[in-house]
Amino acid sequence: MLQTTPMDIHGRFNFGIANSFQRAIINNAKTVIVEINTSLPTCLGGMNESVHISDVDYVVETDNEPIMTMASPMITGVDRKVARLIVEEIRSGACIQLGIGSLPNAVGAMIAQSDLTDLGVHTEMLADSYLEMFEAGKITNHKKALDTGKFVYTFALGSQRLYDFIDNNPGCASCSVDYTNSLRNISANDNVISINNAIEVDLYGQVSSESAGYRQITGTGGQFDFAYGAYHSKGGKSFICLSSTIIDNTGKLQSRIRPVFDPGSIVTLPRTITHYVVTEYGRVCLKGKSTWERAEALISIAHPAFRDELIKAAEHMKIWNKGNSENKICTAA
Repeated sequence: MLQTTPMDIHGRFNFGIANSFQRAIINNAKTVIVEINTSLPTCLGGMNESVHISDVDYVVETDNEPIMTMASPMITGVDRKVARLIVEEIRSGACIQLGIGSLPNAVGAMIAQSDLTDLGVHTEMLADSYLEMFEAGKITNHKKALDTGKFVYTFALGSQRLYDFIDNNPGCASCSVDYTNSLRNISANDNVISINNAIEVDLYGQVSSESAGYRQITGTGGQFDFAYGAYHSKGGKSFICLSSTIIDNTGKLQSRIRPVFDPGSIVTLPRTITHYVVTEYGRVCLKGKSTWERAEALISIAHPAFRDELIKAAEHMKIWNKGNSENKICTAA
């Protein structure tokens, strides 16, 4: 059962803000039921953004509930510091993908106030930060090699103002997730910029964005797809961003740059495709670096209170020693 817009004059029911895998569900379902919701915006394609009446078994008409909106998370001072370090690496004409959360939103807000121009959008999630950049004149989609002139996305999640923007907007293309998250399609555009959150990063450069130990926090999402796609894009860059610390449930400050992950933690990005990692203490590029260079770089952007501890752990793990580098890692708070 899927929620859709009312049928149009061509006999099609539009999926609205969530295209993702709806078509795949229909193709594999024994019975297809659509529930009409007139509150849904009509999100033009793209591809696979609707279902024809001939593929529908039952149509249900109910009271039209308001569709889910999500307020933009509050941007913190740490978010702004991280965003500034990322925006410095973006150039005009880049194609932007932002993940969910306050850090990517901070990047969008900073881009809106920057001198960047002619940016494009090819993303999994369309959020209010894109609308902010568009209204500031930063997004034109003119420089994209694939789907030139269009915002490409698979689902939208944000304010009613965002939903009003995508409603019957021919400049927006709702596509199924196998299209938006395809390595080939992502990397078809030059200068892809992928910006996503992480829970923890270890000293090898592995990224955990789904769980903390055995505690599942979120699903896989498209982080791997877009990080790998940016890696293959000409001039592309992938940024994993996180605050350097977090307060655990006992009230204790913990480093989010870890020697190794706790048992059960899921590796979302292998170290082989982690490009940039950014905290409020700096930005490091791990691409092409040796194991000890990665450890040294990551320790340099950890919270100063944890650097001595991380250095000792790296030495114990035999992935770094003082003879590796002439550069001394600053451990002063």
